[in-house]
Amino acid sequence: MLSSNTHTIASVLGVDTVNRVEFTGLCTDTRQRMDGALFVALIGDNFDAHNYLDEAEKMGAAAVIISRPVSTNLPTLLVDDTQTALADIAHWHLNNIKPTVVAITGSNGKTTTKNMLANILNLKAPTLATKGNLNNHLGVPMTLLTLEQKHQYAVVEMGANHLGEIAYLHNIVQPNIAVVTNTLDAHIGEFGGFDNLVKAKGEIYGNDSQNIVNTDTTFAGDLSFGEGGDVFASHINNNGFDLNIVDKKITVILQLIGQHNIDNALAASACAHALGVDINTIKQGLENTLAEKGRLNVIQQPNLTIIDDTYNASPQSMKAAINTLL
Repeated sequence: MLSSNTHTIASVLGVDTVNRVEFTGLCTDTRQRMDGALFVALIGDNFDAHNYLDEAEKMGAAAVIISRPVSTNLPTLLVDDTQTALADIAHWHLNNIKPTVVAITGSNGKTTTKNMLANILNLKAPTLATKGNLNNHLGVPMTLLTLEQKHQYAVVEMGANHLGEIAYLHNIVQPNIAVVTNTLDAHIGEFGGFDNLVKAKGEIYGNDSQNIVNTDTTFAGDLSFGEGGDVFASHINNNGFDLNIVDKKITVILQLIGQHNIDNALAASACAHALGVDINTIKQGLENTLAEKGRLNVIQQPNLTIIDDTYNASPQSMKAAINTLL
């Protein structure tokens, strides 16, 4: 978690200093307790947190970052844009901790792949992973700001609904490993066509990262997963399969249902392999992974089995759910 002072943050942001105030944590929501934390007054389409600084003070904020002069009893750092300030602080904090970073995007499977990979890496060393699907221009910085000195890995999920958004997140995160789980037509209307969707997802790849690619996509990279790839599945039987990684093979039985989760397992396995994780540890991490709420998680009741797949209703997700029942 970010722990610093207003002088240091002023230097990071290149703005005038105020009285030195120590703080721990950063908050953007005046509905939450923020005892001793730095509050960032974000501005959105339908809100302006500058109007709620009295609430931030009542909730325990130690200081605030603002983009226009306001009346407040709290020490203030005045910046041009509070969203940019949030991203800059997150990037600075990331560089202080220096974990190995894996960035994940794709049309489907991002969260499950993230969970699988985090479970694998946690067997090797403390790993931070995106909570839920906090994967946008605000969620990614807030995730990075929870990094602690103990974390040796960070698995960061990235979402987008327009061109340039992944590029923006990539510049904040600067990943060591990058992967696109797939490029399907989910949210295609928001991108203005499939070609733009593919281009947007591809923004996660860079010259300074190891790039992991799905053989079903048009991307070229350093390591591939899927049919004909470096990492692939064979002898598939429901949620069991043989995991093949280059010249090694091991049987994996997932606790997740749905063949699409085998694809997610391959993506996570490829990333782990690129980080030097052995195949036995990969197997253990995959088999430890449970379904998230609303993502084909099985709920057993007396005389009744409920399969909860209420999170997403994209055409691909609906098709995967139906195929799971067949």
